[in-house]
Amino acid sequence: MANNIAVGDRVMCRIWSRDEEQAAVNTFWLACTATTGASIGDDELAGFLSDDYAGDYKALLSFKATYLGTVVQIWRYAVGWLNDQSSTAGTGIGTYSSEALPRQVTGLLSLKTDFGGQKNRGRLYIPFVSKAAATEEGEPTADYLTALENFRTHLALYIGGDTIVGIAGSATMQLGIYHRRKPPLEPPVDMTAVQRIIVKTAFATQRRRGTLGKANKSPF
Repeated sequence: MANNIAVGDRVMCRIWSRDEEQAAVNTFWLACTATTGASIGDDELAGFLSDDYAGDYKALLSFKATYLGTVVQIWRYAVGWLNDQSSTAGTGIGTYSSEALPRQVTGLLSLKTDFGGQKNRGRLYIPFVSKAAATEEGEPTADYLTALENFRTHLALYIGGDTIVGIAGSATMQLGIYHRRKPPLEPPVDMTAVQRIIVKTAFATQRRRGTLGKANKSPF
């Protein structure tokens, strides 16, 4: 059952993709800061996000990989986790030529807030990089960095808040770094607003996506 998003809700958003038996996920957080009308449903948010950045995300994937879709889940004060919602809007194969580099190789986006410390920054490890996206020196090509910048631009829309309009209302969603909460639930701040997203000009690694070892499972 879908849930209408309310002011104060924190929403975990997960982008899923797959290269043969191995799956990868990128996770970011949005906070609802305002609504109009009856707001929007979490199913509407999942569908909007999944379709909205699908083209830019597929442009980062090897043609052997597939963009699967997006899952969102609300965390609500005094209630906890609500049931998740998924969408396959925009799903399809990657559009970058050539098969992937070793699967642990990733692109990298760095999320920055106005505060220091590891808990106030985040990273998105973009999976299944094409061999054609790397120079002979093992660095990202200009074309790959442009594709990464395009996806960064989509996420940056939520810095400061962006309004998503649904059938019965709208919700303004703001990108943030989520901090795991400890009892009591009130009143500590659990999210810090992201102020900048930086495209890193070098590849990173994510061992859990490698070919060896246990394959990750996706919800799709």
